[in-house]
Parts: sequence; C-alpha cells; structure tokens
Amino acid sequence: MPWDTYFDKTLPEEYRFLDFYKYRQGQEDFTFSFQKEASRLRKSLDLLILNGSKEAKNNANRLKQSFEGHRGHCKDIDVLWNNIENDLVDTTIKTREKELHLAEIGAACSVMNSTTTVLQSAIGRVDTTLKSVGKRPSELVNDDCTKKIKHIEDSPTAANSELECDYGETDTDGQYDADEANEIQCLTEGEIVIRGQLLTILNLIKKDDVNLGKTHMTSVCLNQIIDFSDVEIKRLIEKYLNNEQQEWLYSVLMKKSWNPSDDYKQYIEQFREGVCNRAQVPMLVRKTFVEERFDPYFNEGHDIVQHIFTHCSVRLEAPRSYQPLRLERSYSIDTVVYIINRIFRMHQDVINCGWIEITTPSTKKRKFDGVLKIERGKGRIVIAIIEFSKGIQASLTKEGDDHVKLCRNAMRNLNCLLQSVSKEKARIYLIQSANGYIKVEYLMRPLPGVYILDKFTEIKIPESFDEFEALAEKFTELMNFQADVLSTVRSFNKSIQTKENIHIFTTSVKDTPQKGPPKKQEISEYQPSSPRSPCPGDPESPLME
Repeated sequence: MPWDTYFDKTLPEEYRFLDFYKYRQGQEDFTFSFQKEASRLRKSLDLLILNGSKEAKNNANRLKQSFEGHRGHCKDIDVLWNNIENDLVDTTIKTREKELHLAEIGAACSVMNSTTTVLQSAIGRVDTTLKSVGKRPSELVNDDCTKKIKHIEDSPTAANSELECDYGETDTDGQYDADEANEIQCLTEGEIVIRGQLLTILNLIKKDDVNLGKTHMTSVCLNQIIDFSDVEIKRLIEKYLNNEQQEWLYSVLMKKSWNPSDDYKQYIEQFREGVCNRAQVPMLVRKTFVEERFDPYFNEGHDIVQHIFTHCSVRLEAPRSYQPLRLERSYSIDTVVYIINRIFRMHQDVINCGWIEITTPSTKKRKFDGVLKIERGKGRIVIAIIEFSKGIQASLTKEGDDHVKLCRNAMRNLNCLLQSVSKEKARIYLIQSANGYIKVEYLMRPLPGVYILDKFTEIKIPESFDEFEALAEKFTELMNFQADVLSTVRSFNKSIQTKENIHIFTTSVKDTPQKGPPKKQEISEYQPSSPRSPCPGDPESPLME
C-alpha cells in the first residue's frame, strides 16, 4: 500500500497525522476525504502494531488510542468542508488557525507522554477548538489546502468520547460570533490554553449534573458558570492547570482590599474572647476611638463598624426568643438591609440601593429583594442583586433555587455591563441572606465564553453576644467588599467618560420555562358536602333522621 511508505521514511517518535495527511496529497489515490484518509491511517497503525519495531508499536498504539471513535467525526468534517467550498475568507480564519495550532502541539505532545492528565488536557483543548471551527462555516474557505489541513489535523483526537460532551448550551450558543473571534485573536497563547482547559472542566461538571437529573433551573454549571466555591471544581483546577496558569487565573479573580485606619483597628480589637457577653458588649459597641474632630470621610470605617455593631447589640439587649430561621423575612429587612445601606451610605452619589420587589432592565420581569445600581440619567446599571431566602413558609429547596436565580440573572446583568466595562474589571455581585448568614459572591467573565463565580465573604449576624468576636474577625471582609464594588463603579464611570465602545461576545442565558395557565376546577351543579359537615351527603339525598 503506497501510504505505508510514510512510516518507513519517518522516525516512530515523529509520527503525526498532519505529516501523514500532507504526504498523502502527493499520492495518486489521494481522496481528499478526511474520513477515508483517517481510516487508512488506522489500518496503517494496525499493521505497525503487528509488524513494526517495539518503538513503532508503542507510538502507534498511543496514536491509535487517541483516534478511537473517530469515524463519526470524520464524516461530519467532510460534510463541513463540502459546505464551505465557495465561501469568502474571513478574518476569523487567523484566530482559528492560532487556536488549532496550539491544540495540535498539545495533542502531539500528549501522544508522546504517557501521563493521563496531560493527554486528557490536550484532547480537551482540541475538542473545544474543533467545536469553534464548526460554528459558522460561512467564514471559512477551502482555497488553500494547507489551511484546510491546519484546521482539521487534530479532529481524530477530538473524537475522544470521554471528554467530548455537549450538555445544553455551548460557550457560543450555536453561533460563532465575530465579536468572539476578535476577542480570541487578542488573547495570548497561554490564555487560549487556559480557556480551553476551563471549558473542559465545565463540561465534566455539567456531565455529572445531567446524570443527577438536574436542569438549567436547578444547576449553576448548566448555565455555563464555573463555581469556584465547589470543592470538586477546585480539585479539577489543580489537576488541569499548572502553577503558572493557576497564578494567572487567581490574579484575575483577585479581590480589592480596603486599608483600615488605626481607629477602626482599635475598635475591632475590643471584641476578644472573655469580654463578649451581655454585660460588656453594649458598652463596648458605643465606645469611640476617634481622636479630636470626627471626619465622616477619614473615619468612615470606624463609623460604619460602630453603627452596625450597635444595631446588632440593640437587637439582643432586650430578652426575647430569637429564631432567625422563622423570622428570616422580617429579620432580613430589619438587619441585612440596614447593614448594606450603612456600608454604602457615604457613596450614594455613585451607587444607590433599592429594596423589595425590584426589577432591572436586563432581567425582564424578574423581581429581586434588593439591588445595588449605578444611576446614569434615565438609565441604570445593576451591579449587585440581593435575595432573602429561607422564610418560614419557604420550601426546602428555596435556598438553592434562589442561588440559581441569582446566578442566572447576574449573568444577564454582567452581559449588559460588559458592553461598557472591560472584561478584566466587570463584576456582578450576588448577595444572599439565609439562616442569619450574609453570603456575598461575584461573577466574572475573564475569557470569552468563560463565566466564573467565586465567593467573596460570608458572615454570620450575631444571635448572641458571644458571637460578636466572630463578627469582628470577619467584618474587614465586608469593607473589602465595599472597596471592590466601588472599584467596579469607577471602571464603569471611566468608560462612560472616555466613551469607550466595547463589543464583545456574551453567552445568552436560557429562558425560564413558562408556566401554563392554572387549571380551572370543574364544579358540578350538585356537589356532596364534606363528611365533616354538620349536614353531610348529596343535596338531592333525603335528609337524615
């Protein structure tokens, strides 16, 4: 067979499908069919495994294993190229070549490396890249055989069935958007690799949730969001990303830090073990450490913590039965609203708080218990949404359902914010109150199609004087949250002042299933009364004696 001469002329460690395909172009029986050529390669590998040298057998086995299950994909690729024969060349071709070139290098290295982790990582990158290639055939043209080869050379590797999974929306939502192509073109090689790895991790988590019977209304990841607070995702991050890649990722997700003043530190340090009791806390919360003249700007941190601690102390000073689980709704309105309002009271010129049954322009008719928004004339940009969960009549799933609701609508608001603020600085904050805890998270989109949810802080509102020490230890994180929100506001205002026009690719959120109209209960003309009625029975039945 003429194509076998390629293996005679090539060292076993240099076997590559790209070189094989190029070699076949010079053969008289070259079919121009990716499916047929891949099939011939497989036959050649079988012969090498039977008759080749030990080194050739080992490399052929590895290469064949990575091509397992390729037949269906080869057929799809042939159909793809037949459809794009006469289309125009688009600028996105350079971007895709760049992605596929990196993916090919990773796949080739993986074939030579027996470690499972590296092999799966490279296959995942090729899989993601192949999906991108097939989104808009109208943007590619087969006027250069070399370009065609560079696009499809890794597709057998992408056929690995363990990592190729499509559970719901893809990162492009069925279309390869020109804005996404422009974004990817601006990424560095390292960022493209990280993007592919993160999408691979997302697909693995989505597979698990689908197997559990979850939907996009009950699962965060099925809405294309990677939740970094999930222990399993943390494990996969450490597995698929090396130290340098993790360092880059966490630098993007870094939170702003607030610089505490001396008077703030002195106030917080009061609440230590042994003094947090009913006798001393009411006195400590009212003590001030501001020297000389009070300044609402320089002493803002001291003023905020003193007011909030005093508020929490006043609620506990009168003896009462304290059950935040049963009083979640009224408790949240009385305490959580006060805390959020007080944190941002000195910044009402740039950010406003709205409470109870609030709607936003980006989330249609969906209502929230609270929002933080930037007012710009007649319009407004929402940068935080708030939900109170676990009320007395709430179902057991309400807390989880509210969290998915927050994530889905945070994604909608983030897509809106990204039109004005760069992806490195755009953030939407999620605040959820349940069981006396305030949980703060933030959603980012650091790379095209990659939405990341991370935890900012979680504090417990004191239910007894003993818990003031824990509140004091965590309170600085709330002030860091304030600094982070204000940084996002400044980024937005700066983009408006400089009239930046940012066009980027965003992933749409799946629509909420529509509830059908309530079924009308058919009422018969004659209906028997309840057995517990003083006069049970049918209206036409004789009276009981």
